[in-house]
Amino acid sequence: MKLYIISNRLPVKAVHRDGAYLFTRSEGGLATGLHALHTRYEKHWIGWPGVDVETDEDRRSIREELAKMNFHPIFLTPEQIANYYEGYSNSTIWPLCHYFFAFTRYRKDFWEAYRDGYAAGWFTRYEIIESPLYAENIEEKGGAADDAAKTDLL
Repeated sequence: MKLYIISNRLPVKAVHRDGAYLFTRSEGGLATGLHALHTRYEKHWIGWPGVDVETDEDRRSIREELAKMNFHPIFLTPEQIANYYEGYSNSTIWPLCHYFFAFTRYRKDFWEAYRDGYAAGWFTRYEIIESPLYAENIEEKGGAADDAAKTDLL
């Protein structure tokens, strides 16, 4: 049996150094905690490798190295990194869920980046909060997760 963990980031991050990518442990959070999970299941991890990758060749290289560890990268654009990952996930949702209300930042572009990722099916531990609303909206639209249903919810 396989266990798939889907998170904003992988438990390792890619670092470009001297023309090659090196992989180091991600710091803090869910990635570190769940990476230590010992289970009899074959663990697979899906998430962002922590780096902006511009070329298909670099993406291929990173995919091949991470596949050896059962890690499956999701590559983000610089705009998604700034607005979805650093923005809404880390600057809005994280402080709210950890009682750091004074550090919460509300920006429309953060929300739009989150909404676009969420509508595409990018669920992580915080975004799952709204999943019942998403599922209810799909049911009301006849069971199809079409663009209209996603847009109506968000």
